[in-house]
Amino acid sequence: MGQLAYGEGISNYMNDGQTDLAPQVAASRPSGLGPKALPVLGAVAYYDHYWNDTWSTSLGWSMTHNYNTSLQQANAFHEGQYASLNLLWTPSKSVLFGVEGLWGERSDHNGNAGQDMRVQFSAKYNFGATVGL
Repeated sequence: MGQLAYGEGISNYMNDGQTDLAPQVAASRPSGLGPKALPVLGAVAYYDHYWNDTWSTSLGWSMTHNYNTSLQQANAFHEGQYASLNLLWTPSKSVLFGVEGLWGERSDHNGNAGQDMRVQFSAKYNFGATVGL
């Protein structure tokens, strides 16, 4: 599965949604400054693999890239990336167990960047599946 999106002022529609408007020099304004809807590029790619009727895995990556203006603050969001890999076990229609590894990175307008990793465990019980809903 994949998706690619590009547009101005669409940051709020992204997972890492940040500011849609940023200051820029605008010759058409008396003050010389005006707001600009930031161009944003977003991409998502995921692959689901079903090992058998009860085991499955998802592997994926996503990215959001803001095209910053020169007048934005140094710590304004510039780019974020996210990747995940999981293993899910569904022994019946009503029960699911899973483990997932996640990695993320954020970089700011000034080049500062940081990364983080985490592991999460999940358990789900669907009451509706047991009564035929």
